[in-house]
Amino acid sequence: QPFKVMCQIKSRLIHLSLSCTPRSSNLISIQLAPVIKPENLFLIRAPKLCRCWNYTDTSYMGRQVNRYLSATNSERFSITFVSSMSDLLKRMTLQGYGIAWLPDYSIREELKNRELAVLDMPDAVMRMGVYLYRMNAKLNVASEKFWRYMKSLNH
Repeated sequence: QPFKVMCQIKSRLIHLSLSCTPRSSNLISIQLAPVIKPENLFLIRAPKLCRCWNYTDTSYMGRQVNRYLSATNSERFSITFVSSMSDLLKRMTLQGYGIAWLPDYSIREELKNRELAVLDMPDAVMRMGVYLYRMNAKLNVASEKFWRYMKSLNH
């Protein structure tokens, strides 16, 4: 439903009607999984520290990874690089530099081709839901294509 906003400017009452009704919404389920290059799996079993890439502390995914690391025996992991971009963390992991928690949608091909492996760690795969909202407005061709793609991820 549209909602109304009333504001007073220099003793004049102005009524504004703003439509903030989404045309539709879409819930996307995402899994954030700890991954490593398969040939580096021995590092997890080694007694030394494992390099870990993480998201920035202010990002949602960074807070999720930090929560996991603080709730577990995380002394084994040394966060040596931080970025807000999962693609950069993925590239560094693919080059064999360490472990990163990456969203499932960004590593499907790498898992299928066995370029990356999900670590077998208790409760390390984090499930989260992301809601995408679309306003009641016609979008340009690229935006419509993006909306259809995002909608298809959950079906």
